[in-house]
Amino acid sequence: MAPPRILGSGLEAVLKVLRAKDGTPETLPPMSEHQQLFLKTWVERSGEIDGALPARADFPPNKFARLMPMAAVLDVERDPVDYTVRLLGTGIQDHARYNYTDQRLSGISGLGPGSPVFEQLTKVLKSRAPDYEVMSYSGPVISVTALTILCLPLAADGETPDKMFQVVHYMTRQS
Repeated sequence: MAPPRILGSGLEAVLKVLRAKDGTPETLPPMSEHQQLFLKTWVERSGEIDGALPARADFPPNKFARLMPMAAVLDVERDPVDYTVRLLGTGIQDHARYNYTDQRLSGISGLGPGSPVFEQLTKVLKSRAPDYEVMSYSGPVISVTALTILCLPLAADGETPDKMFQVVHYMTRQS
């Protein structure tokens, strides 16, 4: 089964689709530099391998080291669907004031089934396409008002998502 094709090609086409998913391009704030770079790499790798989903190995640590503080890598579990945090960037840990590495989302209050984060991951798992959303923030950092999350499916076999990349940007009162 081939991954869904995003209309057009390249980063601009993907951004256009993500921004217009609810019909109004102005609805979503611009992506952060981190989010744009991860998405650009995802699009490039997908195109290089005939539309197959990129794998975790397509995001080499030496290229992404400075960006990883705002990223999370989650393993996909099936039957039942769940996600295990394998890598949680230090920037995300700072905003959560906790390290959720090696924990299942279903066991974390506010992140399990029914939560916006879990629902976004599940939507990406089913569609096998990137998703970009704004979510409310209720963590301990007072200056943060909301966050955007770019979610990218990854598949070692190019077909079946086995990992998810989430790239987070925190919006503050000043931004």
